[in-house]
Parts: sequence; C-alpha cells; structure tokens
Amino acid sequence: MARNLFDPWGVFLAILMIILIILVVYPLVTVLMNSFRDDTGTSGLGGFIQFFTSRYFLRCLVNTFVIGIGSTLLAVAVGIPFAYILNRYQVSGASFFFLAVSCGMLSPPFLGAFCWILVFGHAGVLVKLVNDWGIALPSIYGPVGIIIVLAANAYPMVFLVVSAALKRIDPSIEEAGATLGRSPFKVFTTITLPLLLPAILTGAMLVFLGSVADWGTASLIGEGERFPVLATVAFSTFTSEMGTEGGLSAVTSTLLLALSMGIAAMMMFLIRKMNISTDQPRQIPKIKLSRGSHFLVQLFLSFLVLVTCFPLVMISVFAFLQVDASVVTLNWTLDNFRAVSSELRDSLFNSIVLSGAAFVVIVYLGSLVGYLSARRKDRVTSIVDTLVMLPYFIPGTVLGIGFVYSFGAAPFYLTGTAGILVLAYIVRKLPFMVRTTASIVTQIDRSLEEASLVLGVGPVRTFFKIMRPMMAPGISAGALLVWLEVFNELGASVVLYTAGTVTVPIMTYRYAFSYQTGSASAMGLVQIVVTIGVFLLLRKFGEKQSLPAL
Repeated sequence: MARNLFDPWGVFLAILMIILIILVVYPLVTVLMNSFRDDTGTSGLGGFIQFFTSRYFLRCLVNTFVIGIGSTLLAVAVGIPFAYILNRYQVSGASFFFLAVSCGMLSPPFLGAFCWILVFGHAGVLVKLVNDWGIALPSIYGPVGIIIVLAANAYPMVFLVVSAALKRIDPSIEEAGATLGRSPFKVFTTITLPLLLPAILTGAMLVFLGSVADWGTASLIGEGERFPVLATVAFSTFTSEMGTEGGLSAVTSTLLLALSMGIAAMMMFLIRKMNISTDQPRQIPKIKLSRGSHFLVQLFLSFLVLVTCFPLVMISVFAFLQVDASVVTLNWTLDNFRAVSSELRDSLFNSIVLSGAAFVVIVYLGSLVGYLSARRKDRVTSIVDTLVMLPYFIPGTVLGIGFVYSFGAAPFYLTGTAGILVLAYIVRKLPFMVRTTASIVTQIDRSLEEASLVLGVGPVRTFFKIMRPMMAPGISAGALLVWLEVFNELGASVVLYTAGTVTVPIMTYRYAFSYQTGSASAMGLVQIVVTIGVFLLLRKFGEKQSLPAL
C-alpha cells in the first residue's frame, strides 16, 4: 500500500524546485544584493544615487526605452499586415513567403547588424558607391539603425503569432461586417484587429524583451559607448569592476531586470484581461485581388522577405570575397576561411559540445516538465513552472553576471569552466521546450493515460510508453526551436566565456566588432550553416518521429 502512495513525479519536482532555486533565484538575489553595495563592499544606495544623478546613465536608460519601444512598434507595424495579407488573400508564392520569413529567423540579430554594417556602415559597399556619385546616405549607426535592424529580425515573430491567431478567427464574423456595408479597411480596424489584440500584445512583448536584452546589436550599431543602453553598460561596467563585490554593474543589471519583468508583467496582465475567443472557424476561400493590387502586394512582400533574408545573403557573399583593410574587392577567394581556421576549429568544437550538452538536457528535461506542468495542478508544480519560465524574462547579460557573482566562489567554483556555460544555456532556453511540450499535452485526451494507470502501470512507465510517443510532434517542434536558440546564444556567453570556452558566436562577434570583415563573414557563415544543417537534421528526425526515446 505504501508503494501505491509513493509519488515519483512529486519527488522529481521537489528536487527540481531546489535546483531551480539555486540556479535561478539565487543569482537574481545576489545581483539585487550587490546592487546595494559599492565597489568597496559598503552597503547603501550609493550605486542607485550615482546612476540616477548621472546624465550618462540616465541617457542610457532613455536609450533603452527608445530602442525597445521603437523596434516593437516597427515590428508590429510590419508583421500584422504581412500576416493578414497572406492569411486572407490569394497571393502567388504564399508558401515561399512563409518559408522565407521562417528562414530569416535562422540568423541571430547581431549577425544581421553586422551585415547591415557591411552595406551601410562607414566603409559599407553601398555607402562608398553612392559617395562616388556625390550622394550621402544616412548613417546606419545610432538609434534609427538599431531599431531597423532589431525590427527586421523580430517582425517574423509577430508574423507567426498573428498568423496563428488569424487562423482561429471565424471569417464569418468579418463577412458579417462586410455585409453591413463596411469597407475592408473598416472591417479590419473594427472587427479583426480587436480580435487579434491578445496575439499582437504577445508578439509585442516578445519583441520588446528581445530588443532591450540584445547586447550584440546595440554594441555593434551603437558603436560601443556612443549610444549606450542598459545591456551594453551592464557588460562594460561589469568588466571594469572585475574582482569587486558589486557596484554599477549590479545596479544596471537590476534596472534592466526590473524593466524586462515590469513590461512582461504588464503585457501578461493585459492579455489575461482580454478574454477573446471564437468557435472553431470554418474554411473559406481567400479573397482574390485585382491584378494591380496583387502586383503591389507582391512588391511589398518581396521587399520584406529581402530585408528578412538580407543577413543570410550578405554573409554568404562576403565570406568568399577578398577584403583588404575593410576594402571589399570582387575577387573570389577562400582566404577568409584560412584566416580563421585555427580559431574556427576550437570555437566550433566548443559550440557543438557546449550547446549539444545543453540541448540534450533541455529536450529531455523540458519534455518531462512540460508534461507535468500541463497535467498536475498542485503548488509545487506551479512553483516549478514559474521558476522555469522566469529566465525567459531575464536578459542574458544579467543572468551571466548573476552566475559570476553566485558561482565563482565556494562551494561552487564554476566561473571559468565549461560547466557554467552549459548551466546558463539550460536555464535560459528551458522555457522554450517546456511551453512547446505543455501546449501539445493539453491537446491529448487523458483517457489512454488514465486507462494505463488503472491497469496498474506506474506513472513513470505510463509517461514513457503512452504519453511520450503522443507528444512526439511537440517534442520535435520544441527541439528545433531550442537548437536555434542555444547554438546562437551570445548574451550570457560573452560574460561567462574564457579563452578555453570561446564559441562560434563569440568569435563572430569579436571579428565583427574589430571590423575584420572577411573573418567575421567566414565565421558567421559557418555559424549559419551549422545552425541550418542541424536544424534540417532535427526536422527530418521529427517528421519520422524518431527522436531518441526518453
């Protein structure tokens, strides 16, 4: 009888809760506590007073809001019409446009920033070309450039979220509005747009959180300290305060964390307040456009796809061009790859080992946690689910700084090891797997699971034999997303890496920041090829539902 009362999932969740408290809560509390100490270890509000009385730091705070709000508004303004056109109108090549937008997400934001610099930077190809004609182009550097690059990378998220929401809206509601004499624009603004608000707010939240946490793009296009934001200042102050107990790096990290968590909490509150739902929509033919309108739509969508895939194209070209002192010539060569061969070998090995180890743990652990969070409704499960999701709202630089403060001394001594990078990757990317698998579990009928338990099969074996095969599509989808995120991780890596744990994204960034165009392009192309290659392999395994059994 006692055996029947044993709850293996309860024990698993209790142990996991303790681990997450150590890996998530402890670093955040440490950062918060250090923000109330200056660089001499004296407690007080000196750091915050220094921050809010400094014109430089206040400008940094304002800049963060500017790029966060600006990139969010631009991404939403582009993503909504893109999604609406493809889901409501007949457009030639619609499948291609869907695929192209998805492919554009395969390159990390800082690579996109580097590619825009190649063309529109101080020594950019297009800038030099038009300068010879006596034309001066606006600079890509500064807030406008950062906003454009971040929005170009992020609007596909808005597109995908809004597209999914449009598929849930019954078109008969829109038809009713049109029958009453409203113009298509009026129908969209008064009927469709209000129904899309939860999805729009979700997409906006994702874009904003990603924008304010993006250290690489702001550092490259902001030219370091010329346009400082919280993410870049947190890192620069951290490196200057190495060996101290706190100071401005902790203050800046705390404010960046408070900003991210505050915006996320506000957005999620608004989303919960909007209880908008419709019945399962029926399928109706898409609206046919006139020839002129179709041509204009094709131009609009083609331009957006070009912007989205711009980094992939530019990296692929510049990696094989001869570059002398930042001067690009139309001579095809493999010298760029030869120049980075030694660094590439070590960094690629580190990337595959570190991200691979984290990937395996995330896929297996995330599948279990996603299943339990969807099936169990108790306090411990709720706490674990909250702790798992918390790092999603934490900028990578903040988490990295927290890890250094927390695990650099006894009893951990993890700073400078490969283990601290793997742990950071796991903590940061686990939410993607948990949410993906939890969503698929909610769609699975409990009857088979309950029947297995009634027949005397234990809960653990029931999960392996019954639930895991049925969750395979969700596990595959989550694995694809996790790989894209974990292999291209930069925010936490740049704080935690050492000479022996340099990864490909770090090397790409270092080359780009030092304006070594050819080397950066070659390293960036390798990063993209490995990302896409493993992505396609995982997708093939997922289609066959042949991911390794748990």
